[in-house]
Amino acid sequence: MPICRQRRAPRRPYNARMPGTLKTVFLSLLALIGALLALALVSSAAGWLPSLLRMTPGSEAQLGWDLAFTVLGGIAAIAFATYYAPCWPRAHGTSIWSLLVLGAGYGLWVMGGDFPHWFVIGLLVSLPVQLLLGWWFGRRASRDRHYHCNVAVSARECPDIGNIGNRCFNASMPGHG
Repeated sequence: MPICRQRRAPRRPYNARMPGTLKTVFLSLLALIGALLALALVSSAAGWLPSLLRMTPGSEAQLGWDLAFTVLGGIAAIAFATYYAPCWPRAHGTSIWSLLVLGAGYGLWVMGGDFPHWFVIGLLVSLPVQLLLGWWFGRRASRDRHYHCNVAVSARECPDIGNIGNRCFNASMPGHG
């Protein structure tokens, strides 16, 4: 051991967890963009399927079809954002849902008089249903309470768990210790 070496704790740079944070931000944005693409995919399917089924444009059946696919698109988008979110999955699903609420509110404000009352009521009633079903379809059973956004949690921070790489697990779970 050299004489000039001092015994002190190694300096930890202020951005020691920055790559993990950037990865989380990137995956969050990717989940949100993917959710919007899922919404666009379901909406585009709603646009070309009625012509294949020979529905008359502007009919009540066409409007009911559009409402059903609007609800399905919202559920698909919320479920996608919830499932692929690296952390805080319900917050990601809720952010997509808030965009759907704003879009539905704006559409009904601007063009509300053009639609029958059953369509407007159906769309407004479906919004909470879309959120709950999107959360339900987007849930993952593998998430546990000690998984903190792709950041490794040390045994000092969570003494009741073990730490393997970037994933914490409960040491009392079967097969983990």
